[in-house]
Amino acid sequence: MIEEKIARVKKLIEQREAIDAELATLFNVSTAKRGRPRKDSGAAEEGREERSEATQKLQTDILSQSRPS
Repeated sequence: MIEEKIARVKKLIEQREAIDAELATLFNVSTAKRGRPRKDSGAAEEGREERSEATQKLQTDILSQSRPS
């Protein structure tokens, strides 16, 4: 049962790729690779910068507390 469904899905994907290629030829466009969209790395980079600044502040605070007055 599951093997039949997998085979059907593979056949449909092949058909879709053939249709996409033909449409691209008709409209003179390149076909984009299908797949999951990539996550925005900008938000992750901002988070890293914020953590880095917080870590530096914490280290500075700890160092200033550990020095004898």
